[in-house]
Amino acid sequence: MLHAAASNQDSHNLAFAERVAALEAEVKELDVQLTEQEESANAAITQWQESFTALEEQNTELVQALETAGGSKEGNPISGHESSQESIAALNADLETTKAALAEAEAKLAEDDQVVVKWEGKGVLGYGPILGR
Repeated sequence: MLHAAASNQDSHNLAFAERVAALEAEVKELDVQLTEQEESANAAITQWQESFTALEEQNTELVQALETAGGSKEGNPISGHESSQESIAALNADLETTKAALAEAEAKLAEDDQVVVKWEGKGVLGYGPILGR
């Protein structure tokens, strides 16, 4: 009887050790997945930051071009161009081109912002955000 109890205990210990090993392997695999997702999120955030910086610079250039094309913020006219219809038409065309480029830059910025929002809110196995651990 004692031999059967010892054999049963050994069988139970072996099953327990196998379960522990399986769980440890699963934890390691989940840690690898989490690290990969974190690296991917960091890459997306870095890309967004670079894009944001470039778009801010482009926006500054476009605003300066608008001010140059349309006068200063106080509304001072561009001297020498008031009487020339051709110059006014060219400036208006430049203004429309610059406005279109500005709208495109703002749309790209909004799109990049959504990428960051998506990554910040994405969790692993429902346990919350990837970042900030």
